[in-house]
Formats: sequence, structure tokens, C-alpha cells
Amino acid sequence: MVLRSSAEEKHALHFLNVLHRAGDLYLRGGPLSANALELFDTEWPNIETAYRRIISQRESHAQLHLSSDYAIAAEYLLPIRLHGEIVLEWHTRGLANTTSKPAQLRHLTNLGNAAEDLGRSLEAMRYHRKALHIAEEIQDIRAISESLLGLGVSTETLGDVHNSLSLLRRALVHCRKRDDLNLETEIRMNIAIALANLGQRVKAMSCFRDILRISSTLEPRLRSAVFGNAAVAFSNWGLHRRALRLHLAALRVSRQTGDDAGVAQ
Repeated sequence: MVLRSSAEEKHALHFLNVLHRAGDLYLRGGPLSANALELFDTEWPNIETAYRRIISQRESHAQLHLSSDYAIAAEYLLPIRLHGEIVLEWHTRGLANTTSKPAQLRHLTNLGNAAEDLGRSLEAMRYHRKALHIAEEIQDIRAISESLLGLGVSTETLGDVHNSLSLLRRALVHCRKRDDLNLETEIRMNIAIALANLGQRVKAMSCFRDILRISSTLEPRLRSAVFGNAAVAFSNWGLHRRALRLHLAALRVSRQTGDDAGVAQ
């Protein structure tokens, strides 16, 4: 398939705007997140058709660049609705088709997260290290925090919890230079997990409780993750009724937002 006319280009740009709209709705939370996923599901056949036309444009750099825009616009919804290998495919192609440093950062961060979700922590760390290098080069504080967070999560998965905690605390220091509640909470959640894994129950419990107090303000997938991880920790500490309530809260959020993966977990 080839974009042979301005009409087909307009078609591609239209569905790029659909992806942006769906992503914006998702981040607004509540019923709007369910609306975002419904919009994505309804329009996916058209989105995929437009995307396949874009990537067929071997001779058009301008059109290929849209593959990067598509992947970034879909970064919140792709991991919820599609297999991690597809997420890797979109962001690998997007990375290859952009020279923009901020766009490269988004792709590398998403590649790292997707690789970690697939259980490929060493691969995830390679992506996050590359992202950290670019983030420091262009002095993007948020991206530095995200990269350190990604490295911390993968390091913890590989069993080096002390180093993971150090990376996560560095991420938190950078994150607090900006007003980004969702990112700060995700970092603090992973610090709580690391503390729990190190047997520091009091500190971990305090951290989880602080996060749970603000859970209603978080984006849906993070809110579900906070409930789920806190539930596991409280269950391990023998607080089974509290853990059950948290598991049910995580399930409720996932159902409300149409997050099938969250419901399965």
C-alpha cells in the first residue's frame, strides 16, 4: 500500500489526531479512560491501515517520520491493548525514522518498558541507558527521571535490590525538580517495593500508605498498579483483609477503564 495522494496523507494525519485524542482522554482518568480505550478499539482497523501505508513509503522521509509520531501518540494505549512485541515493533521503527532527540527519548523509554514487560530486563537496561545518555545531553529532567526509574526496575528484577534502590532514589531527586505527580508516584511505588524486598517493612508500609492516600488523583493504570503492588506487600506481611480490599480496588479500576490486562492480573 502506498500513500499516492493528498487524500491518503490527510487520512494518515486524521488517525494520528485520533490517537492523540485517545491518549489525552486516557490520561484524564475515570470514565474518560474507558472512552479512550473504546475509541482506540473502534478505530484500530483504520489506524493500523493508515500506519501500514505510512511505513510502506520507503522513498518518502516525511511520510516515514509519521511512523515515529504514531508510536508516540499511541504510547499509553499500545501496551494495554496489544502484545509487547508489537509495541517493540512500533517504537523500533519510530526510532529509526526520527532524528529528533526528544522523540528518540520517547521511543527508547517505551522500548525499555516493553522489553521489561516481556521479561527481557538486560535488553530493557540497554534501552534505558541510551535514553539516559540523551536525556542528560539535552538536560531533560523528566526523561532523566524516567530513565533512572526504568534502570531501577530492571536492576531490581535482576536481583540487585540495593543498586535498584539507589537508582530509584536518584530518579526521585530529579523528578522532584518538576511537578509530575504520576511519575513521582511511580518512582515512590517502586522504592516501596524495593524496601519491602529488603525486609524494611516499616519504611515500605509507610511509603505505600502515603501513596495510597493520593491514589484517586493518579492516571488509571498507575492507580491499579499501586493497588496491586500494595496488595501483594500487605499480603506478605499477613494483612490479608487489607490486601483483599486492595486487590478488589485494582480490579475495579481495571474494569472501569477497560484495561483487559489489568483485569487478568
